[in-house]
Amino acid sequence: MPKVVAHLHREYPSLRLYIRDAMPLDLEHELREGVHDIILAQLPVSGDDLVVRRLFREKLYVAVAADDPFAGRESIDPSELRGRAVLGMRSGFHLHDRIRTLCEEHGAQLLREYEGTSLDALRQMVGMGMGVTFLPALYVQSEVAGRSDVVAIPLSGTPITRSIGLVWHERSSQAEIFETITSTVRATVAANFTGILLE
Repeated sequence: MPKVVAHLHREYPSLRLYIRDAMPLDLEHELREGVHDIILAQLPVSGDDLVVRRLFREKLYVAVAADDPFAGRESIDPSELRGRAVLGMRSGFHLHDRIRTLCEEHGAQLLREYEGTSLDALRQMVGMGMGVTFLPALYVQSEVAGRSDVVAIPLSGTPITRSIGLVWHERSSQAEIFETITSTVRATVAANFTGILLE
């Protein structure tokens, strides 16, 4: 977001952005209620009266404590997660559902007694040795790379991803600027980050 917002302010100085961080399901509800003009969300978000523009897909990495046996690995096969304790986001976050599905598919154990309320909380719990987790590529690059307590390792085989998009009402009078924001985000991500799939 900092790179995107800085670019938008340079290119469109009259544009005023008011950014609010909240639970994803709350943001979706508030968009439908007219509280927000546009939201950035993990997809899918559905609704007959909504416009959804996928911005990119980002790879999910396995995050482990620096002293975990996986820490020195170049990659991890998802089947190796069988039986491992996995930390997830609390319900209300789409990432919670994605992590739960991954655990079910690969025989990992999703911990119910410890649930994060943010990616930072998950990273800290992993660093304390409470379990492993899945973290998205953009977060790994900005908040995990270079740390001494947590290591993020790619999964081998077909990338496991999550999709991120912008969503607004189809009848919005600001659709043109929302399309411009969509293009700006895609270009900024492509120019500055790896582990991102734009198709």
